[in-house]
Amino acid sequence: MKRILKHTLPLGGAALFLLLLALFATGCKNEVTPSLYNTDYNPGVPPVITSVSPKDSGLAGVDVLTIDGSNFSPNPSENFVFFNADTGMVVSATATQLKVKAPNLVKDTIRLKVAVLYAEKFSNTVQYKLQAAASEFGGFTNVDEPWALAVDANGDLLVSLISRSVGVGVKKITPDGVVSDFAPAFSTAVNKWSGMKIGPGGYLYAVTGRNIIFRMNPTGGAPTVWKSGGGLGTLWDLDFDQQGNIWAAGNATSVFRVKPDLSVQGFPFTADVKSVRVYSKYLYVAGVQTGASKIWRFPLNADGTLGSVEEYFNFSTSAFGTGGKGAFAITFNTDGDMYVGTDADASVVIVHPDKSAEALYPGVIKPQTLFFAWGNGTTLYSSRRNPDPSSTAITSAIIKLNTRKTGAPYFGVR
Repeated sequence: MKRILKHTLPLGGAALFLLLLALFATGCKNEVTPSLYNTDYNPGVPPVITSVSPKDSGLAGVDVLTIDGSNFSPNPSENFVFFNADTGMVVSATATQLKVKAPNLVKDTIRLKVAVLYAEKFSNTVQYKLQAAASEFGGFTNVDEPWALAVDANGDLLVSLISRSVGVGVKKITPDGVVSDFAPAFSTAVNKWSGMKIGPGGYLYAVTGRNIIFRMNPTGGAPTVWKSGGGLGTLWDLDFDQQGNIWAAGNATSVFRVKPDLSVQGFPFTADVKSVRVYSKYLYVAGVQTGASKIWRFPLNADGTLGSVEEYFNFSTSAFGTGGKGAFAITFNTDGDMYVGTDADASVVIVHPDKSAEALYPGVIKPQTLFFAWGNGTTLYSSRRNPDPSSTAITSAIIKLNTRKTGAPYFGVR
């Protein structure tokens, strides 16, 4: 008799109830049974939902919701939380509260309800909304390959794009997802950008593995050479500081400062730099040095020079750097958290100010993340690169991340 009860599923219904009643009447008359149910809740009584937190909406596949109510089972495995036809994972339970991880189901209208083992009926239904933590943006297809990103003062995303292995220039995408042409490719040889930032006056500045900084008008149009040579080395990325200076670096033996008057000064530092970001009073660079992927920072002195470099985070020796994985993009939120784009399974890693690190939305963001740009509000855009061109399981795309944090400012955007 105990075995029958143990394996009864929460299907409910009068027929099941009568069948159990008959089994009790015919097969269990002489059996003295200890407590079959946990005494902290009332078996057979339908569960009741009184509130859900976060209220009204959460992030699909990310948030752990708190459901308060009554008549739940203290055994997590005996509670079933339905989001329409999907179920969430119950991580803890008491008779009056459930904690459940939301499924990766993005919908504006979801009927949330609870079933409990041995209870004949479902709970009352609560209307809920699950928002996307990460979603593809811009409507590109698997023949498109987004490279560097930048966001202008209007919140429009600018994307360097390769399509069918041909550079098609820079596209502009409004926050509503409307795509238009912004600038053509510079040439067949210079057909994509590895780093882009908006600078003073709304001009778009770009680099691409050469000792040249290119520039595009605020309204778009053909790129032009803004600064070539003059002591510049190979440049892969760039950013602006509070004084309007450009800081740029790449696979070279220096980090370069370019003033608004186009004068260049190099500061010795040897690494294959993949990302440059000015945050607060520091210049941060991510790159590879003697085979190790690391992030360093330099104090930005008041006279426009750099202070002594210090290692900020060793990605290779972190839990995310095994197997030769590395850091390819860095940016910050206003709390001082660093977002690191990687080719690891944890596609985006957050490094907190105390140097502890964790994956952003594990299992939701697919690898690889190679470029970042903050959009309006809490939106962080990223370029995802297909790690296996022979497979379409993961396609290259622009990903729109809801970080619930505000991005640190880009000093070139006023």
